Amino acid sequence: MKNKNKIIFKVTIFSISILLMSYASSKEKMNATNEMIEIRTYNLKPGTRNEFHQLVVTKSLPLLKKWKIKVVAYGPSLHDEDSYYLIRSFKSLEDRQKIEDTFYSSDDWLKGPREEIMALIENYTTIVVAGESFRKWKSIL
Repeated sequence: MKNKNKIIFKVTIFSISILLMSYASSKEKMNATNEMIEIRTYNLKPGTRNEFHQLVVTKSLPLLKKWKIKVVAYGPSLHDEDSYYLIRSFKSLEDRQKIEDTFYSSDDWLKGPREEIMALIENYTTIVVAGESFRKWKSIL
């Protein structure tokens, strides 16, 4: 099971890196010195991914937009029926921490979609990398 999870993680990160390279090449160039990319991968409860996706699209994304949290990409993973990803961009690690602390303690989140969304998640992993990392990957791929 551990090997399967490692393979799934690597495939997911590879797929996400391709999305991020596209983002890094777009008109909205990332600030090479500070901008951070947060990648969240979710393991959802079996059979809930479509419901989760609808909640993301109809409730989570509008809320993140309201709070001016930049969503780079999101969606179902291609490798199984119960995985999902969310990629967000922040100006710096400090900015990310401040924004997330404020957002996740807000009434908008706590009295909003939090319970509905969290009820569908078995677990999730978050990694944060410098935006510049993805420009380097572009030359390798």
